[in-house]
Amino acid sequence: MMRIENISFSYNAGPVISNLSAEIRAGEFVGIIGPNGSGKSTLLKLMSKILSPSSGAMSMGGRDLKEISLERYARQVAYMPSDTEVCFSFNVREFITMGRFPHAGRYAGLGKKDLHIINMAARNLGIEHLSEKRMEELSQGEKQMVFLAQAIIQQPRLLLLDEPTSHLDIGHTYRIMDSILKLNSEDLTVVAVLHDLNLASEYCKRLILLKDGKILRHGSPQEVITYQNIENSYMTRVLVYKNPFSGKPHVFGIPSSLRK
Repeated sequence: MMRIENISFSYNAGPVISNLSAEIRAGEFVGIIGPNGSGKSTLLKLMSKILSPSSGAMSMGGRDLKEISLERYARQVAYMPSDTEVCFSFNVREFITMGRFPHAGRYAGLGKKDLHIINMAARNLGIEHLSEKRMEELSQGEKQMVFLAQAIIQQPRLLLLDEPTSHLDIGHTYRIMDSILKLNSEDLTVVAVLHDLNLASEYCKRLILLKDGKILRHGSPQEVITYQNIENSYMTRVLVYKNPFSGKPHVFGIPSSLRK
Protein backbone atom coordinates (compact mmCIF):
# COMPACT_ATOMS: atom_id res chain seq x y z
CA MET A 1 0.00 0.00 0.00
CA MET A 2 2.76 2.45 0.93
CA ARG A 3 6.45 2.30 0.17
CA ILE A 4 9.00 4.50 1.95
CA GLU A 5 12.46 4.63 0.39
CA ASN A 6 15.50 6.20 2.06
CA ILE A 7 13.66 9.22 3.42
CA SER A 8 15.26 11.84 5.65
CA PHE A 9 13.78 14.82 7.45
CA SER A 10 15.22 17.56 9.63
CA TYR A 11 13.84 20.29 11.84
CA ASN A 12 15.97 23.33 12.65
CA ALA A 13 17.57 21.47 15.54
CA GLY A 14 18.87 18.72 13.28
CA PRO A 15 17.92 15.42 11.60
CA VAL A 16 14.95 13.48 12.99
CA ILE A 17 14.55 10.79 10.29
CA SER A 18 17.66 9.43 8.56
CA ASN A 19 17.63 7.27 5.41
CA LEU A 20 14.61 5.31 6.57
CA SER A 21 12.95 2.68 4.38
CA ALA A 22 9.79 0.71 5.13
CA GLU A 23 6.76 -0.84 3.51
CA ILE A 24 3.14 -0.93 4.68
CA ARG A 25 1.11 -3.77 3.20
CA ALA A 26 -2.65 -3.66 2.70
CA GLY A 27 -4.62 -5.02 5.64
CA GLU A 28 -1.80 -4.73 8.18
CA PHE A 29 -2.01 -3.30 11.68
CA VAL A 30 1.44 -1.81 12.17
CA GLY A 31 2.66 -0.27 15.42
CA ILE A 32 5.47 2.29 15.50
CA ILE A 33 7.29 2.22 18.83
CA GLY A 34 10.46 3.75 20.20
CA PRO A 35 11.70 6.18 22.86
CA ASN A 36 10.82 9.86 22.96
CA GLY A 37 12.59 11.77 20.19
CA SER A 38 13.12 8.70 18.01
CA GLY A 39 11.03 10.13 15.15
CA LYS A 40 7.73 8.25 15.56
CA SER A 41 5.32 11.19 15.22
CA THR A 42 7.46 12.79 12.53
CA LEU A 43 7.33 9.60 10.47
CA LEU A 44 3.54 9.52 10.80
CA LYS A 45 3.29 13.18 9.69
CA LEU A 46 5.43 12.36 6.66
CA MET A 47 3.09 9.50 5.82
CA SER A 48 0.08 11.81 6.19
CA LYS A 49 1.62 14.52 3.93
CA ILE A 50 1.62 17.07 6.74
CA LEU A 51 5.39 17.10 6.27
CA SER A 52 7.49 16.36 3.19
CA PRO A 53 10.80 14.47 3.33
CA SER A 54 13.95 16.43 2.54
CA SER A 55 15.22 13.46 0.56
CA GLY A 56 14.07 10.02 -0.50
CA ALA A 57 10.70 8.97 -1.93
CA MET A 58 7.28 7.90 -0.66
CA SER A 59 4.61 6.26 -2.78
CA MET A 60 1.12 4.86 -2.36
CA GLY A 61 -0.22 2.28 -4.74
CA GLY A 62 2.90 2.82 -6.86
CA ARG A 63 2.29 6.56 -7.21
CA ASP A 64 4.62 9.20 -5.74
CA LEU A 65 2.91 11.07 -2.90
CA LYS A 66 4.05 14.37 -4.42
CA GLU A 67 1.82 13.65 -7.42
CA ILE A 68 -1.32 13.03 -5.32
CA SER A 69 -3.40 16.12 -4.46
CA LEU A 70 -4.31 16.66 -0.80
CA GLU A 71 -8.01 16.28 -1.61
CA ARG A 72 -7.46 12.96 -3.37
CA TYR A 73 -5.09 11.79 -0.64
CA ALA A 74 -7.68 12.59 2.05
CA ARG A 75 -10.05 10.16 0.35
CA GLN A 76 -7.53 7.38 0.88
CA VAL A 77 -5.69 8.30 4.09
CA ALA A 78 -7.03 9.59 7.44
CA TYR A 79 -4.81 10.95 10.20
CA MET A 80 -5.73 11.21 13.89
CA PRO A 81 -3.29 13.43 15.82
CA SER A 82 -2.19 12.93 19.41
CA ASP A 83 -3.39 16.43 20.35
CA THR A 84 -7.18 16.24 20.31
CA GLU A 85 -7.99 19.81 21.31
CA VAL A 86 -10.63 21.73 19.33
CA CYS A 87 -10.43 25.51 19.00
CA PHE A 88 -14.08 26.14 18.08
CA SER A 89 -17.29 25.21 19.90
CA PHE A 90 -18.67 22.53 17.57
CA ASN A 91 -21.09 19.92 18.73
CA VAL A 92 -20.11 16.29 18.17
CA ARG A 93 -22.36 15.83 15.14
CA GLU A 94 -20.92 18.91 13.43
CA PHE A 95 -17.38 17.85 14.21
CA ILE A 96 -17.54 14.30 12.91
CA THR A 97 -19.43 15.46 9.80
CA MET A 98 -16.25 17.28 8.72
CA GLY A 99 -14.81 13.88 7.93
CA ARG A 100 -16.98 13.82 4.79
CA PHE A 101 -15.42 16.98 3.31
CA PRO A 102 -12.99 15.07 1.03
CA HIS A 103 -15.98 13.31 -0.55
CA ALA A 104 -18.80 15.86 -0.33
CA GLY A 105 -16.82 19.10 -0.57
CA ARG A 106 -16.65 21.89 2.00
CA TYR A 107 -19.77 23.72 0.81
CA ALA A 108 -21.76 20.91 -0.77
CA GLY A 109 -24.71 19.42 1.04
CA LEU A 110 -24.58 15.92 2.48
CA GLY A 111 -26.40 13.20 0.58
CA LYS A 112 -28.16 10.12 1.91
CA LYS A 113 -24.97 8.08 1.57
CA ASP A 114 -22.99 10.60 3.62
CA LEU A 115 -25.62 10.68 6.37
CA HIS A 116 -25.74 6.88 6.46
CA ILE A 117 -21.95 6.68 6.85
CA ILE A 118 -21.99 9.29 9.64
CA ASN A 119 -24.81 7.54 11.51
CA MET A 120 -23.18 4.12 11.16
CA ALA A 121 -19.82 5.37 12.48
CA ALA A 122 -21.46 7.02 15.49
CA ARG A 123 -23.46 3.87 16.20
CA ASN A 124 -20.53 1.48 15.81
CA LEU A 125 -18.33 3.55 18.13
CA GLY A 126 -21.10 4.04 20.67
CA ILE A 127 -21.16 7.85 20.55
CA GLU A 128 -24.69 8.46 19.24
CA HIS A 129 -25.74 9.82 22.65
CA LEU A 130 -23.05 12.51 22.40
CA SER A 131 -24.34 14.06 19.15
CA GLU A 132 -25.60 17.33 20.66
CA LYS A 133 -22.83 17.75 23.21
CA ARG A 134 -20.23 20.47 22.63
CA MET A 135 -16.69 19.21 22.08
CA GLU A 136 -15.42 21.12 25.13
CA GLU A 137 -17.91 19.25 27.32
CA LEU A 138 -16.47 15.82 26.54
CA SER A 139 -14.14 13.74 28.65
CA GLN A 140 -10.78 12.86 27.11
CA GLY A 141 -11.97 9.32 26.37
CA GLU A 142 -15.14 10.58 24.68
CA LYS A 143 -13.10 13.07 22.68
CA GLN A 144 -10.74 10.34 21.44
CA MET A 145 -13.73 8.32 20.22
CA VAL A 146 -15.13 11.36 18.41
CA PHE A 147 -11.79 12.02 16.66
CA LEU A 148 -11.66 8.37 15.64
CA ALA A 149 -15.21 8.65 14.27
CA GLN A 150 -14.26 11.69 12.20
CA ALA A 151 -11.28 9.80 10.78
CA ILE A 152 -13.21 6.68 9.79
CA ILE A 153 -16.05 8.73 8.28
CA GLN A 154 -13.50 9.67 5.61
CA GLN A 155 -13.69 5.99 4.59
CA PRO A 156 -9.92 5.79 4.16
CA ARG A 157 -7.95 2.81 2.97
CA LEU A 158 -5.18 3.72 5.43
CA LEU A 159 -5.71 5.04 8.97
CA LEU A 160 -2.80 6.80 10.69
CA LEU A 161 -3.06 7.17 14.48
CA ASP A 162 -0.68 9.14 16.69
CA GLU A 163 -0.96 7.89 20.29
CA PRO A 164 -4.71 7.13 20.11
CA THR A 165 -4.84 6.13 23.79
CA SER A 166 -2.83 8.96 25.35
CA HIS A 167 -4.25 10.21 28.69
CA LEU A 168 -6.94 7.50 28.80
CA ASP A 169 -7.85 5.17 31.64
CA ILE A 170 -7.60 1.42 31.12
CA GLY A 171 -11.29 1.04 30.21
CA HIS A 172 -11.27 3.73 27.51
CA THR A 173 -7.88 2.49 26.30
CA TYR A 174 -9.12 -1.00 25.54
CA ARG A 175 -12.39 0.27 24.05
CA ILE A 176 -10.43 2.46 21.63
CA MET A 177 -8.01 -0.34 20.73
CA ASP A 178 -10.80 -2.89 20.33
CA SER A 179 -12.61 -0.48 17.98
CA ILE A 180 -9.45 0.01 15.92
CA LEU A 181 -8.83 -3.73 15.74
CA LYS A 182 -12.39 -4.30 14.52
CA LEU A 183 -11.86 -1.70 11.77
CA ASN A 184 -8.63 -3.45 10.81
CA SER A 185 -10.47 -6.78 10.59
CA GLU A 186 -12.79 -5.11 8.06
CA ASP A 187 -9.84 -4.50 5.69
CA LEU A 188 -8.77 -1.07 6.93
CA THR A 189 -4.97 -0.78 7.03
CA VAL A 190 -3.82 0.80 10.30
CA VAL A 191 -0.51 2.38 11.34
CA ALA A 192 -0.37 3.59 14.95
CA VAL A 193 2.28 5.29 17.04
CA LEU A 194 2.04 3.71 20.49
CA HIS A 195 3.94 4.45 23.69
CA ASP A 196 2.46 1.49 25.55
CA LEU A 197 4.59 -1.46 24.48
CA ASN A 198 2.14 -4.00 25.85
CA LEU A 199 -0.75 -2.54 23.86
CA ALA A 200 1.44 -2.54 20.76
CA SER A 201 2.33 -6.18 21.38
CA GLU A 202 -1.28 -7.29 21.90
CA TYR A 203 -2.95 -5.48 19.03
CA CYS A 204 -0.42 -4.99 16.24
CA LYS A 205 0.49 -7.65 13.69
CA ARG A 206 3.84 -6.03 13.00
CA LEU A 207 6.02 -3.54 14.87
CA ILE A 208 8.58 -0.99 13.73
CA LEU A 209 11.04 -0.04 16.49
CA LEU A 210 12.74 3.32 15.93
CA LYS A 211 15.85 4.72 17.54
CA ASP A 212 17.49 8.02 16.55
CA GLY A 213 15.36 8.31 13.41
CA LYS A 214 16.28 4.87 12.09
CA ILE A 215 14.65 1.45 12.23
CA LEU A 216 16.37 -0.61 14.89
CA ARG A 217 14.15 -3.66 14.33
CA HIS A 218 10.90 -4.60 12.61
CA GLY A 219 8.82 -7.75 12.58
CA SER A 220 6.24 -9.55 14.71
CA PRO A 221 5.81 -8.53 18.37
CA GLN A 222 7.72 -11.69 19.36
CA GLU A 223 10.65 -10.66 17.15
CA VAL A 224 10.74 -7.01 18.19
CA ILE A 225 9.80 -6.99 21.88
CA THR A 226 12.74 -8.74 23.46
CA TYR A 227 14.52 -7.46 26.54
CA GLN A 228 17.65 -6.88 24.46
CA ASN A 229 15.86 -4.68 21.91
CA ILE A 230 13.94 -2.71 24.54
CA GLU A 231 16.96 -2.14 26.76
CA ASN A 232 19.05 -1.11 23.75
CA SER A 233 16.49 1.41 22.49
CA TYR A 234 14.95 2.76 25.72
CA MET A 235 18.16 2.61 27.77
CA THR A 236 16.56 0.99 30.80
CA ARG A 237 16.39 -2.44 32.41
CA VAL A 238 13.29 -4.53 31.72
CA LEU A 239 11.88 -8.03 31.98
CA VAL A 240 9.88 -9.53 29.11
CA TYR A 241 7.41 -12.35 29.73
CA LYS A 242 4.59 -13.94 27.75
CA ASN A 243 1.03 -12.90 28.47
CA PRO A 244 -0.49 -16.18 29.75
CA PHE A 245 -3.72 -15.57 27.79
CA SER A 246 -2.40 -14.41 24.41
CA GLY A 247 1.20 -15.62 24.38
CA LYS A 248 2.32 -12.11 23.32
CA PRO A 249 5.40 -10.58 24.98
CA HIS A 250 4.77 -8.11 27.80
CA VAL A 251 7.32 -5.68 29.20
CA PHE A 252 7.89 -5.03 32.89
CA GLY A 253 10.12 -2.18 33.98
CA ILE A 254 12.59 -2.63 36.82
CA PRO A 255 12.90 0.30 39.28
CA SER A 256 16.49 1.37 39.84
CA SER A 257 16.21 0.45 43.52
CA LEU A 258 15.72 -3.22 42.53
CA ARG A 259 18.46 -3.43 39.92
CA LYS A 260 21.60 -5.36 40.75
